[in-house]
Amino acid sequence: MNGKNLAEKVSTMTKNADTVFVIINREFNWKMKDVFKREMSDLYNLEDEADWPYIKIYRFTRKK
Repeated sequence: MNGKNLAEKVSTMTKNADTVFVIINREFNWKMKDVFKREMSDLYNLEDEADWPYIKIYRFTRKK
């Protein structure tokens, strides 16, 4: 999916879940790596991120 309205797309796909996890394999190949946090910030707060070899996990919670 492209970056436009990313937070809204995630919200729709997760049926408006309060917490969502974004798991990215080989982030260095992902074209959106530099903009997706900003795109997600429209509806979500970044609460935590974990960095494993080749995998990044982000936990976002819905803004109230």
